[in-house]
Amino acid sequence: MKGKDIMRRMYKNRCRFFTLFCLFGALFSIQSVAEETIGNRPNHGDYIDINPNPELGNPLHLSIFAPDPSAHVWNDGRLYIYPSRDTPGQKNFYGMEKWHVLSTEDCVNWTDHGKIFHVDDIPWASYKAWAPDCAYKDGTYYFYFPVNDTNTPPQNWIGVATSSSPSGPFTNPVKVRRGVDPHVFEDYEGILWMAVNNSITKLSDDMLSLVRGTAVYWNDYAADWPDYEGWKHEGTWIFKRDGLYYLMSAGSSPEPREDGNTQKHVLHYGMGTSPAGPFEYKGILMDTIGNPYNPANPLNNHGSVVEFKGKWILFYHKIWKAPDGNVHRATCADYITFNPDGTMNEVIPTDEGVDLR
Repeated sequence: MKGKDIMRRMYKNRCRFFTLFCLFGALFSIQSVAEETIGNRPNHGDYIDINPNPELGNPLHLSIFAPDPSAHVWNDGRLYIYPSRDTPGQKNFYGMEKWHVLSTEDCVNWTDHGKIFHVDDIPWASYKAWAPDCAYKDGTYYFYFPVNDTNTPPQNWIGVATSSSPSGPFTNPVKVRRGVDPHVFEDYEGILWMAVNNSITKLSDDMLSLVRGTAVYWNDYAADWPDYEGWKHEGTWIFKRDGLYYLMSAGSSPEPREDGNTQKHVLHYGMGTSPAGPFEYKGILMDTIGNPYNPANPLNNHGSVVEFKGKWILFYHKIWKAPDGNVHRATCADYITFNPDGTMNEVIPTDEGVDLR
């Protein structure tokens, strides 16, 4: 009996030792993996303020790099921007996988409402969370987004997701059409249209599809716009003022600058009396900003125009160096002024930006 007890105790002790050994091994393995992962993972979190100089207004004092800003003023009186996002630690146009929304009451103090949508929320998406837009109708906010799908080679598809709040989260994504850089605007009759790089089309009543037979194409509504080396435009934005319609796009200037820059990324505009044009070309709203870190590669500009608290504001982006040394696109804002005939004066980028406090 005594010998059996000794054997049982020895067996239990061996089991305990083996269990402890396995647990220790597992913890050691986890700790080693964790330490290795942390050690090899760059510290590229969001920055509390990408523009730490309180004396400057541009770039805006935001928590993230937020290019392609789409600006709207909703019924709550706040101004919202729906941008794409350059991910810290990633090269330009890589790692773009989610969208945030930011809002303000004065264009100085901004609230980042966090992630409102992610490519993982989209069944057909693979990557590239390109420039989005947002629209409102009958109590619902519609978030229009372009992504690359899972085809080989990938195709650009514009989808839409919905929310009861302008700050999301947005859900129930559906495909709308092929393309990138969607922009949705309301005309003077209360009809909503979608402008994509090459067309303007009426949206259906449910905001989830386009009305057949209503598409108007770039070569018709912007036929006399300049074309430099075959590169015309991206990021169409349309707004209305005093009975007229304005179309702004990032495109080519007719003439190179004195420094030889071919100005493939000026913001230029036209005016018309119809939401689908034609838009008579009026000139450059903002000249090429350039890239001080690599003058040979000016990259792009992409913006929006909105009236807020009696001021007309141009939102756009420029190149800005992150604390980790990477170069990304950061959102800026400057005032727009109009002439008596409705034309806009060229907007000169400033360090001061806008302040509506």
